[in-house]
Amino acid sequence: MDIVNGLRLGLFSLLMSGCSDENLQLAVPDRPTPINFRPLLCPEQGGTTSLEHPSQTVLKDQNNYLHHIEISALYFSGSEPEVDFSAEMVLAVNGGQRYSGGYKVEITEVLEVEQRIEVYFDSVTPTSGCTTNDALTSPFCMVAIPLSEKPVTFVINAYESCN
Repeated sequence: MDIVNGLRLGLFSLLMSGCSDENLQLAVPDRPTPINFRPLLCPEQGGTTSLEHPSQTVLKDQNNYLHHIEISALYFSGSEPEVDFSAEMVLAVNGGQRYSGGYKVEITEVLEVEQRIEVYFDSVTPTSGCTTNDALTSPFCMVAIPLSEKPVTFVINAYESCN
């Protein structure tokens, strides 16, 4: 048994002789990096919309941005916030057309994760018993982030609330 243990110790010593801390590399995934975002229209409650179903969109030019505001809330009465599309892009989340108030979508966090951008957003549905108005609504949210060519993934956090 002492011969076997001696051989194991010798083999281990031989294998470890070429190892040092400077040669040791661990595969550690990149930590998510928060990306600062600037709320443009968020959270907003539009009236009639031509977007019947929920959607998430990345907008990289002025024409698409203005068109998206127009179709997100046909009766939007404010002036659209300025965006410098040479340095920024817009992330848009639409809740689709709803038949009462109490719905909300809001972008809560944007992260750079390895080679992509992840956009986290809340989608709130009113619980039964909530006091809401009886009108067509279309919740939406738009934020600006630094321009990037990385693919964008949207991650929903859906829940019910009266707030």
